[in-house]
Amino acid sequence: MLNLTAGTAWVFENFQLIFFFGFIAFSIYRNMIRQKTLRQQDDGTYVWIEWHGGVRCSNTDPSAPGGEWDSDEDSDGDGDGGD
Repeated sequence: MLNLTAGTAWVFENFQLIFFFGFIAFSIYRNMIRQKTLRQQDDGTYVWIEWHGGVRCSNTDPSAPGGEWDSDEDSDGDGDGGD
C-alpha cells in the first residue's frame, strides 16, 4: 500500500488517496443522515434512518457514548428492530 522511497518519504498511490478520502466522505454523509433523522417515539424508543434507507431503532440513545453509533458494529444485527 505505502511505498518507502530511497529518499525516506512515503509515497501514496492515487487509488489509495481516492479510497481514503472516499471513506471519510462516506462516514461524514452516514453520520449526517443518522443525526438528521434521529427521533424519539412516545414510548421512548429511538428511531433513525440509515444511509441506505433502512429504519433502525434502539431503546437507548444511539448517539450517546457507548451507544449503537459509538461502536458501529452493525454486522451482528443489533439495532434492526430494537434491543
